[in-house]
Amino acid sequence: MRARWEQWVRFCDRPIDCRPLAMIRILVPLCVIGDLLQMAQLGLVTTFYRPQAIGGLVPAPHRWNVWDLSAEWGGLVTYGVTLVAMALVSVGFYSRISTIVAVAASANLAVLVPHSDRAIDDILRTVLLILLFTNVHRCWSLTGKATKLTAGWPSDLLLTLLALIYMSAGVGKIMQNTDWVTMAGTPVLYRVMADPAGGNVDESAGMAWFGLFRILGLLTIVVECVGFLAWTRWRSWWALTVAPIHIGIAMTMKLGMFSYGMLALYPVLFAP
Repeated sequence: MRARWEQWVRFCDRPIDCRPLAMIRILVPLCVIGDLLQMAQLGLVTTFYRPQAIGGLVPAPHRWNVWDLSAEWGGLVTYGVTLVAMALVSVGFYSRISTIVAVAASANLAVLVPHSDRAIDDILRTVLLILLFTNVHRCWSLTGKATKLTAGWPSDLLLTLLALIYMSAGVGKIMQNTDWVTMAGTPVLYRVMADPAGGNVDESAGMAWFGLFRILGLLTIVVECVGFLAWTRWRSWWALTVAPIHIGIAMTMKLGMFSYGMLALYPVLFAP
């Protein structure tokens, strides 16, 4: 048993190139920053993070958060702190401390207005916490002694996270709506992309492409359900089939930083 445990420890601690993980450290905060700045561009910051009493969306808090410091300005200050901390993580300025601040501030924004926080926000915060235990703060950074190596287990954990995300998405689609895999009725992918709430596809023009939507929907299910390939030597080839899906989503749907946030994690899939 001891020999097995020592073998496991050696496997987890094996040195790997940390540059792919450092690239993720740079890209993930940029996605969050872009998403927050788009909110500011639309003039929604004061609406989202100020109390209902003065025209905002935040109800009276039921647990500790920045409102204990200032009900009127706590949310806005946290918004600013999130932006600054994410920028510091990206450029590598005391990345570990900046990561803790960035994740805590971002999570506090989610506490204030839960419906403004999506699954991709949770995913990216989780990724930043995983990177906290690597040497990426010393690669392509403004501070810290430079290195190109780190332990292998965080990379394995990220690959596992990606595999579970895609596999659960594929299986979830089939479980929730069998129309994804049937050849009858209106293609689900068409209904999703033509939905005015989140899609950009013209409803009438899209009807002429029902066959294409059905094929693309089936392909989406297939590549998601084989997400376990992220654990294998074929993960780079699998990533090349999934990336176009995210590019298509970014072009045809209004889902904020979802596609960009997922693509920001792909350097680990192309790592040696």
